Formats: sequence, C-alpha cells, structure tokens
Amino acid sequence: MSKRYLHTEKVGIYVPERLHQEMMQAAKARLTDGRPTYGALRLTYEDAFAQLLSALDAGEDVVFAVRRSPKDCRSLRLSSSLCADVRERMKQLNVKLTDFACTAVDRYLAKQEGTQRVAYQQDQSGAAEVRR
Repeated sequence: MSKRYLHTEKVGIYVPERLHQEMMQAAKARLTDGRPTYGALRLTYEDAFAQLLSALDAGEDVVFAVRRSPKDCRSLRLSSSLCADVRERMKQLNVKLTDFACTAVDRYLAKQEGTQRVAYQQDQSGAAEVRR
C-alpha cells in the first residue's frame, strides 16, 4: 500500500502499549520465515499511515480522538516522503502526531481484523471531532 523509498526518518510516536503490541502481532503475521520483525513493523506502521492519508484524500470522515491513556514513545524509521505527507496533512487539520498515529493504527487494525473497533472514546458530553 505505502510507497517504499530508501530515505527514512527517525520518528518518535506516542501510542498506548496495547496498540503497539497489536501492531507487532500484525507485523509478525506478514512474515513467513520467522525473520526479525523490525522491518515488518516499519512496513506495517507505514501502511497504517498511508491508509489514513488515502482515506482523508478520498474525503472520508475521520475521528481524531484525544487519547488520555498512558502512552509510550516508540522510535520508528519511516519513509521520508511519507513523513512529509503526514506532517503536511497534520498541519492542514491541526492534529498532533499522537492523535494521527493512534487513529491510523486503530483504523489499520480494524481493517486487518475485519471488525469494527471502538476507535475512540467520547468525552462525557458525547462529543467527538470529525475532520476531513
């Protein structure tokens, strides 16, 4: 799904441990010969980000919910061009990288599982933000 380039950037993203573990499982599922998962993990995160960018380009309504749960920083190397696309889109939408990453991961895992995940928690007033 995502474009593969030789140039990468080191990116620190904050995601809940549970989401990262699920992405690691998805990365392991990509492998057939038991190789280390780091390259597969990079590709899995890149696919998640690229799918979210594609959904936004297609005009889908996307909810970027604020995560209040504890998050751990994960350092990943991602395609430089993908990073540039994500930064530009975050600037347009006024969204933080944490919210963008968590939304991308939630949507990616839901698609992989073929189920509907609760991708966000509504606040007490029931409000959720939808951006295009």
